Amino acid sequence: MARLQISALHYNENATRTHARTAAGELRYSIVYPKYKHGDYTVRALKTKFTTFYIDKLMSLLFEANKKADMSQPGHISNYEPEVWEDRMDLTLRTLHRGTSHQSIHQ
Repeated sequence: MARLQISALHYNENATRTHARTAAGELRYSIVYPKYKHGDYTVRALKTKFTTFYIDKLMSLLFEANKKADMSQPGHISNYEPEVWEDRMDLTLRTLHRGTSHQSIHQ
């Protein structure tokens, strides 16, 4: 979804690009030879280079949002109730023990 939204921002910013000009002020064109024309050509107007100013705006909004967000670390394990971390420790030990016995069977 984010790619779609970024592509929409890119399109909206660059939809009205002007016709490119040479240093002398003449309009620039390109000649293309599409396969469906079997050797015939098409003349296309060259547009000015696309811009990406929306990226700077997005980045500044992202940094502002990160500054406002609560980025605090979870507390130390000793701050939790003993029953909670003892249960977690038992579960971890049982998982490790099960993994060890499983490995010894295959070796």
